[in-house]
Amino acid sequence: MHTLLFTDVENSTRFHEAFGDERAAAVWTAHDRRSRDLLARHGGREIGRADGLFLLFDRTADAASYALEYRAALAELGLSARVGIHAGAVTLRANAASDIARGANGLEIDGIATPIAARIMALARGGQILMSAAARAALAADVPAGAAVVAHGHYQLKGIESPLEIHELGVRDVSPFVPPADVDKAYRVVRDGDLWRPVREVRHNLPPERDAFVGRGMELRELAQRLSHGARLVTILGPGGMGKTRLARRYGSAWLGDWPGGVYFCDLSDARSIEGIASATASALAVPLGRHNPVVQLSHVIAGRGRCLVVLDNFEQVVAHAPATLSRWLDAAPAAAFVVTSRERLQLPGEQVLAIEPLALDGDAIDLFVERARAQRPAFVLDEANRTAVAEVVRLLDGFPLRSNWPRRASACSPPGSLRCECAIASNGSAGCAAHRNGRRRCSRPSTGRGRFSPHGNKPPWRSARRSTGPSRSRPLKRSSTSHPGHRRRRSPT
Repeated sequence: MHTLLFTDVENSTRFHEAFGDERAAAVWTAHDRRSRDLLARHGGREIGRADGLFLLFDRTADAASYALEYRAALAELGLSARVGIHAGAVTLRANAASDIARGANGLEIDGIATPIAARIMALARGGQILMSAAARAALAADVPAGAAVVAHGHYQLKGIESPLEIHELGVRDVSPFVPPADVDKAYRVVRDGDLWRPVREVRHNLPPERDAFVGRGMELRELAQRLSHGARLVTILGPGGMGKTRLARRYGSAWLGDWPGGVYFCDLSDARSIEGIASATASALAVPLGRHNPVVQLSHVIAGRGRCLVVLDNFEQVVAHAPATLSRWLDAAPAAAFVVTSRERLQLPGEQVLAIEPLALDGDAIDLFVERARAQRPAFVLDEANRTAVAEVVRLLDGFPLRSNWPRRASACSPPGSLRCECAIASNGSAGCAAHRNGRRRCSRPSTGRGRFSPHGNKPPWRSARRSTGPSRSRPLKRSSTSHPGHRRRRSPT
């Protein structure tokens, strides 16, 4: 038995288009040198190379160590790659010297293990290392120091009769360990009786993501772990604009296969009463409500869905109604779980709170800004010439994910220096940001009562700042008493 490892550098074509052949050639030269030095150190053999590598190892532990170090080496070059590892029986066949002289590989590998390893690699996200159950079994207890292996369920690979269980190798407490999405030649499946059902057939009403999900890897992993370990009510707690909704939706989409009964997203932003909660929940579950008690009706519906996940978004304005709604659903549907986004704790028995903070100003916040800028200007590159200006913009945005989208809407194509000025105006300058940060620190501490998180009401904090600098578009200024020539000022009643 041998271990096969495939890599594929992500977005290699776009890299050539953005930087030109000369610079790309220099990066590829550095890539080849580092990858081959690592290969010699871990006792592997190079079988082929294109936009990535096809490697052969005698030991799975060596392949695992190589994969982790290879990923770190690529990060230093500003690259990322998807990696697939599989262990299986193969036939090794040497090519003739004359064929090698004309460019043939020195060694050919035959066997079903080769396409399996290639399919697993193609399934991986950029920067992700996936491995088959056979490779995981061969690795056994030889997991590299500081690393962890997490199972992501079963996937049906094209051309392979039975689904394979897929695992991810990553850095403990760093890698997000998010299940890979379906691709052309592989898709996730769940057991439904004696059959395997594609996860894409699992009922849900989650909207597709419009742009890349950046950061929040630790929070996403923590949410997944809590629910997989049996938590039935998790409240994602934080101020407005922090990205609570996006985090909940991301979990629902990525871990859809864990909930064969479906994932249902309920927008409670317009709800103010028990009836409003029931109406929004019924809409998400796609069921009509009769004339009887709607809470009881929904209890039966949720219980009938079996192992399902219900996401209740914007619960802060209806917290007072949690005991009469959510608490009853928890009791009536023991197989269901609930994720709530809120600025307040629900104070229900069994509630687990996952508090989230602004993105790190020196890490994820900058990555998010760069990602949004590239959506408008693909050739945008973070370099020494603009790094200071971008860091200042991110500081003015205070690390709020929703605020980091504002430059994209306003002028993401502008130079970072002009963006810095615009953000300063929108945020009332550095002093305004400092005041907001001080206010956020005060409101993020537990207080008496239920402890609302944000001092800005139901609006993201920057909107309050923008209202103080000018009129709101949604509320035109009232006409002054002297603005109309025919207007008479009325006297106040005495």
